[in-house]
Amino acid sequence: MSLFLLSLLLFTSVGAITSTGAYNETTQTQITKACKTTPHYDLCFTTLISDPRSPGSDLETLSSLAIDHANSTGADLSSFFLAFSNATYTRRGPHFDLALNDCYDEYMYTSADFDWIFGSMLTREYRDAVRRLDSEAGVTKDCERRFAGRGVAFPEELRVRSRPFIEICEVAAALNS
Repeated sequence: MSLFLLSLLLFTSVGAITSTGAYNETTQTQITKACKTTPHYDLCFTTLISDPRSPGSDLETLSSLAIDHANSTGADLSSFFLAFSNATYTRRGPHFDLALNDCYDEYMYTSADFDWIFGSMLTREYRDAVRRLDSEAGVTKDCERRFAGRGVAFPEELRVRSRPFIEICEVAAALNS
């Protein structure tokens, strides 16, 4: 009797999971198809398949989810940049400090820029969203050039934190192209 109840419970749990839109073959196929259009398939697939909002989503929704992940990655990067610059300011020399100041606005306004990107998505101005995403991905590249222009090496701590942001922006841009 208890084996029957356990089996019934397991069966209804699996049925409830698939009927509520949790991970299933259709979701995987849709995400696979979408992510094949991006330059970072693995990042795209793992990001979207792990998002509980993905099941049953169309391409437009998956694109919005990728933008949302880029936004949160950018917010994390901005927070890290602020903490990093506070911890290292005046400790590495005046040229380093000037380069940090040159990059400050780039990093600090990343989250505000995503308001424009979401607005572009809402009004279906996908080209504008892609242009802005490309611009966001360029933040780190511009910052690296600013450090080089001051004759200072770009901090590895920022490079390591920036790479995922650049890549998820590139994924989101590709999904909106």
